[in-house]
Amino acid sequence: MDATTLKHAPSIPSLYWSALFKGKEKKSLENKDLSQCLGLAIRLNDNVIETQHLYKFQSFVGLQESNHIPVAYLQLLSFRLQLKLLLDKRLPFPVMGLVHLSSKMDTLKTIHHQKSIDFVSSVESIEHTDKGICTCILTQAYQNDRLVWQSFNDYLYRTPQPKKQPQSGHNNKNGNSEFVKTEANWEVPANLGRRYAALTGDANPIHLCALSAKLFGFKRAIAHGMCMGLLAVYRCTQSENIKSLSLTFKKPVYLPNKVALKANLTDEKSQSFSLLDTNGITKLEGHWHQ
Repeated sequence: MDATTLKHAPSIPSLYWSALFKGKEKKSLENKDLSQCLGLAIRLNDNVIETQHLYKFQSFVGLQESNHIPVAYLQLLSFRLQLKLLLDKRLPFPVMGLVHLSSKMDTLKTIHHQKSIDFVSSVESIEHTDKGICTCILTQAYQNDRLVWQSFNDYLYRTPQPKKQPQSGHNNKNGNSEFVKTEANWEVPANLGRRYAALTGDANPIHLCALSAKLFGFKRAIAHGMCMGLLAVYRCTQSENIKSLSLTFKKPVYLPNKVALKANLTDEKSQSFSLLDTNGITKLEGHWHQ
């Protein structure tokens, strides 16, 4: 399916206004035919990297300011396009009800900070699973018609499922002995969600404050999974040369909080890491390599 080219970048207020109302009508999605959704694609050309915004991102995650483009930066730069795609009426679920399961980002060629970028976001896969509808959004970045970067993001929309008996003794604790580097008592501040939203435009109410989070069923605001993943990876390494980053989001991190970071020390060019709460329950897992 050919991508629909947007004339200009959608504004954050208009996106969230649409997100608040999409999918409000009650529909049964368990047996819905999803084939028409596969291959939906939109394109936004001539995106410019603003140097000061790049520096703010680098400072936020703990990197030195430079003109090098970190692997996760284009994920942030393409956020509005990805959200616009998820708002397509042919995708049958509400955006505000989506759970971000995982993200994989790869820098394929050198990204030049002074050259414009063309983004294309598409529905790579969509299917019914035993937990609900799982959708993979593929986003690709081009400079001079060359593919330089791509990401895969998996989202879940939960649909009613038959009740199952709980499995006793399973609490998702991390028992992997290979994680030998530990940073305990990492303080996660209450305003982290608002700071990340100001930087990225990802202003989902569940991340901003306790009051807005409670409107969506959370007892307190929760941190953006992507935000925690990026802060974790750059606490593991100060290298700006990461070419591939994979994140799997397990459980929400309520704000404020304390977490522990564990990472292996296999070599200087590849590392796995895990973020746990004070009870040893895994919140996210990740892996990077150069």
